[in-house]
Amino acid sequence: MATSVLESRTASRYLSPKRDVAPLFLKSLSANGNSAIRLASDDGAPALHDEAWLRDLVFDHPELLPIGEIEPVLDPLVSACIELPMPAGNADNLFLNPNGGIALAECKLWRNPEARRKVVAQVIDYARCLTTWRYDDLELAVAKASLPRGGKPPARMADLFRETADFDEVGFIDNINRNLKRGRIVLILAGDGIREDAEALVDLVQGTAGARFTWALVEMPVFQLPDQLGFVVQPRVIARTVMIERGVVSISDDRITVAAPSEKELSIPKSITEDDFFEALAKLNPRTPNALRTFIGEIAKVGVRPVFKGAMSLRWMGPDGVDRSLGYVQKDGQVWFDPIDRNGADQHERQAADEYLAAVSKGIGGIVKNFPNSERRSIYVDNHAPRIFRLLENQANWVDAIQTFTDRMRSIKSD
Repeated sequence: MATSVLESRTASRYLSPKRDVAPLFLKSLSANGNSAIRLASDDGAPALHDEAWLRDLVFDHPELLPIGEIEPVLDPLVSACIELPMPAGNADNLFLNPNGGIALAECKLWRNPEARRKVVAQVIDYARCLTTWRYDDLELAVAKASLPRGGKPPARMADLFRETADFDEVGFIDNINRNLKRGRIVLILAGDGIREDAEALVDLVQGTAGARFTWALVEMPVFQLPDQLGFVVQPRVIARTVMIERGVVSISDDRITVAAPSEKELSIPKSITEDDFFEALAKLNPRTPNALRTFIGEIAKVGVRPVFKGAMSLRWMGPDGVDRSLGYVQKDGQVWFDPIDRNGADQHERQAADEYLAAVSKGIGGIVKNFPNSERRSIYVDNHAPRIFRLLENQANWVDAIQTFTDRMRSIKSD
């Protein structure tokens, strides 16, 4: 039997090594090839903009930063200020969100190779400084910062969200303090030519992987539209930090088995979004996070993985390449089910899904019924979605149901 160990470490995933294809401008949706024009990049041409222009552009349009891909729990970002004064210098952009999420963005045009290494060290200094601050320190710094075109930030950070529905100022302040203390901060390097030297930047970022900071490299090339119509900015995530879990992979008699990570390893947060999810569950029931992590370790043995997008989806990739959800856990503890697309599923798949729902439901004394005005089905207890802690009280039953369903789907698809 051959055995290997995949070590647990935090790493920067270099996502896109080459992006040399410029976007096409379509004059129409006609199949006529003459209607498509390849856009010209400003790379190598006289500067169409400078770093202050890019900094202000990101402030005016925070949606340019793909935060939903980097850390979904911070979506949406709201611009707080530019030139945030700190002991290590002035940070280009500070973003907050109504739940107390914090992001710093440093905007660079990568014409000076020496500046690339320095900017990584500089952003690290910014982040480390923030971990020594409290809410009042950050609010005072924001009040001393700037806005584009000579504007002034609000004296109180909460004023940024006065028009946000259901904004909780007390919770906002508490979460800012918690995130500062724990270093739960998203650090973004945004520039026009990061691709030229992304691998080197990833190596630099790697040295900070032990912190709870989430790093992201976002390239923002600018392309000219034809006929002097203007310009297009095309943001794309080049790299971001991820956690690579430890597991023991064994091969025996041509069968592959993967031992789940240990409880200690499972307790390490993989992202700010995941950390936030488990904190929310802990407020409902302090025992739930550990029980859920143990459950995640068990279902990892059959290839089910958690995906965090604010809530948590338990995903399983079938042999047909379809990524199915075997449970959708919300931060309020509610769990929703339906592992197949019933519109596209055949009779055997629908039967396997129904048996899965029935097995899970039986373990918690629930019933299976359709969503209102839909063919989709889920499990209900007392006419409500079941709570995760109730499912985890009998998690062996849920594990068995998942194992049976995945085995059945493999059999169906192999036939």
